[in-house]
Amino acid sequence: RRAAAWFLGAGMVSDGIHHTIVAGDLAEAGELIAEHWAPTLFVAGDRTIDSWLSALPVETVREDVRLCFARCFVGLSLGRMDEVEEWLAIGETAPLQAPFRDGVTSVQGALACVRAAFLWESGDAGGAMEAGYEAKEAEAGSPWEAIGVAVIGLAHTARGEWGEGRKWMAEYALIGRESGHHINHSSGLSTVSACHAELGEWDAAEQTAEADLEVAVPHGI
Repeated sequence: RRAAAWFLGAGMVSDGIHHTIVAGDLAEAGELIAEHWAPTLFVAGDRTIDSWLSALPVETVREDVRLCFARCFVGLSLGRMDEVEEWLAIGETAPLQAPFRDGVTSVQGALACVRAAFLWESGDAGGAMEAGYEAKEAEAGSPWEAIGVAVIGLAHTARGEWGEGRKWMAEYALIGRESGHHINHSSGLSTVSACHAELGEWDAAEQTAEADLEVAVPHGI
């Protein structure tokens, strides 16, 4: 416990979480993971979070929808789709032990975000679009709204609806720019550029691609 407190005080979150788990302070470890998993996903990577969650007893994760949510996104990031489906089903009935600490506003919104991403990556454009609208509505104004917006836009492109796809992905890029999520900003612009190209709008496609490179290259995307 002293080691965990020292690591956390020094900003060494991963070591602090592992020492908290080893000390047997599982509720505190769950809170730390609930707070730190989302920003860590974009910095240290999915395997770091996977190691945190794997170190917890399975029942501890099953009894907290926030940890089920994190487990789902680790599965999506690692391409372990069976695991995503399993934890999404568990999350549908898991209790909310404490408020979300990752920017999510509701259990409904969290599960809709997972469902939208899962269905899109599984190739179900229609189901993904429906879940995308649910996620966008439930998480309006939160950082997680971006997932709903992105999935709606991508689902339109999958149907060849390039104008609608361009509109939604431009909104996704804007959300990324305003929130400082450079990957979202860049991927949104790249899809907008592709939509312009599919519509034969070559000048706009080139200009958007150049704007995307101005975001992507400095941030190593």
